[in-house]
Amino acid sequence: STVLLTDIDGNILWQNDVTPFGEETGESGFQDRDGFYTGKKIDRDTGLYYFNARWYDPGLGRFITEDPVKDGVNWFSYVGNNPLRYVDPTGLRRIEWDPREENKSQEAERERVEYNRQMDEALAADRAAIEERRNAMRNARSIAEAASLEKQIREDIGKYNRFVAEHYAPDSVEDYGGTKLTGSFDQKDPYAKNYKQDPHPGIDFTGGDGFETPFYTEAVGGGLNGGSNPAVLSVIGTPYRIRAKHSDSEDVQTVLNDINTPGKTYAPGENIIPYPERANGTKAIHFHVEVRTTEASGASTMRNPIGLTPGTAKRYLYDYGGDRGIDDMVYNW
Repeated sequence: STVLLTDIDGNILWQNDVTPFGEETGESGFQDRDGFYTGKKIDRDTGLYYFNARWYDPGLGRFITEDPVKDGVNWFSYVGNNPLRYVDPTGLRRIEWDPREENKSQEAERERVEYNRQMDEALAADRAAIEERRNAMRNARSIAEAASLEKQIREDIGKYNRFVAEHYAPDSVEDYGGTKLTGSFDQKDPYAKNYKQDPHPGIDFTGGDGFETPFYTEAVGGGLNGGSNPAVLSVIGTPYRIRAKHSDSEDVQTVLNDINTPGKTYAPGENIIPYPERANGTKAIHFHVEVRTTEASGASTMRNPIGLTPGTAKRYLYDYGGDRGIDDMVYNW
């Protein structure tokens, strides 16, 4: 747990005392970094820690929701009420804490940061080359020359996207422009209303300036399914399609007019949809993002937008007056 921060001269900038269960008993100074109790983020408004799969109340020494994997007998207890011996890094199960493993974890994190830095530099160079070729296409002297450059650009973009998906897959909501995950893939849908979902087929997030992706994408159209489906994007050169739902139903039609122009392309990190200003009905203001692939057999597989791993989630539209279900293949998004 983070309990002390100093400057380079060893002067204490921030200090905090916590109980074994993470309840703060005394704080002095100021710090703006993440990582408090066992390295987990705290929501200052609620006083709860986010443990990836669920939220933890340090005052109660218990999770506020049951264990999704239902490990053990008590599905709300934290590490079997023994926080001096165990930690729970995922919110799913306890593990025995070992200082040697902690050192290995810190070293692995440093290696990960350095790897990401090198990858960012390499990918930035690839993007620069693609943009240079795009500029050449715009200044081409003939239609044939422009067509040849466009073909090469799409090949370069496909290689870029496949490399990102395989080695540098989205690993957090930040890759989609958000700051806080509020609904996990394959878990119970926190906002279920217009759609029957079995279980949650995407992720929900809040914060940030709007929706973006780490890929080069191309608009393939969309529709107002349930009043909140403004964008369907193809990840160029891959079998992935990304579907982003906007919670602001009053703004969605304006957004649709621009985003769902078939053939329009977006670069990695480009702001595609502005952050919602209003909630849709009783839903909280948020983005919902889904990713799917179409297999050679024609079957559709929902994938976790974070990590792109396949899951069991399916998506259905239902009639309020009956049980008629239509799966997402009908929409062909």
